[in-house]
Amino acid sequence: MGAHTCMSLREIARRLDIPPSTIVSYKDRFAAFLPFVDDGRRRSYPPAALEIFREIRALSEEQLPASEIERRLALRYAELLARGGGSDGAVCPDAPVLVRVLAGVLEKVTGLLAEQCDAACANEELHREVESLRREVARLRRERAQDVRGDRLKVLREQIVRLRREKRELEQAMLDAVGTAGAAGRTPPTQFMELPLVIRSGRGEFLGVGGRGRRNFTLRKLLALVRRGASGGRSLGVAWTRNEGFWSLSLGFGNGDGEGVRRFVLNIAETLTPRRNIVACLDAMSVDGQDVPAAYLLDFFRRIRTEFVG
Repeated sequence: MGAHTCMSLREIARRLDIPPSTIVSYKDRFAAFLPFVDDGRRRSYPPAALEIFREIRALSEEQLPASEIERRLALRYAELLARGGGSDGAVCPDAPVLVRVLAGVLEKVTGLLAEQCDAACANEELHREVESLRREVARLRRERAQDVRGDRLKVLREQIVRLRREKRELEQAMLDAVGTAGAAGRTPPTQFMELPLVIRSGRGEFLGVGGRGRRNFTLRKLLALVRRGASGGRSLGVAWTRNEGFWSLSLGFGNGDGEGVRRFVLNIAETLTPRRNIVACLDAMSVDGQDVPAAYLLDFFRRIRTEFVG
């Protein structure tokens, strides 16, 4: 039998000069520590298992209890695996299957070591062994993940593309629902859309965005900014609702990445200022159904450009 093949229990018994029945009893009692390969017909064991059986035999001859043998095997297990198999460095040719089996065995061993650490927390060496085994499990998992075939990756990519498309379609449907909310086909008159857009401060002052030397910032310009911000892969739904004494502007705003739709509702009323100017005053706002405190309206008004343009 070549140095690079897996072995049967009978072959292991012959190499170690141990009765086959004894090898079978060791296999049944300490299965969690023994890596194996199952080809669908029978199990075979890599060279690493030969050294583990030898270790079990030596510890058993010392008349140690099974719990102590398990503890010592756990402490030595990472070292045996790190050598890539047995003392001769042989590795089983069915490497992907062996990697999967070793990962499962290492998880069991890690659990045993963790219990030992809880029982003897002062044992720093045992803690180090636990961390070493955890790193080994992570490494084996990475290797197994890298073994995924190209066809499987292609299927996964296609599924991701399909799910993203379905999310975008659902998001657009939600935006369309926002766009049809309220009275169908009703929008404010042109003169209302051209009024200066302002808010009222806590002291009753009317504050606009434009400022000196600039043209007034109007509802029409606000909507232009909103649509411009939505053009970069974002989606947008707009709806107007006529209420008694004011208009409600509903904006459904989606990022196009499946994160859902955010809804902004602005209540705007035509108002006469003390200086006899007619303006469109933003009286209230809510985001996703939550009212925005009046103290934050001014800050929102100043940041509205970056909020929708980015």
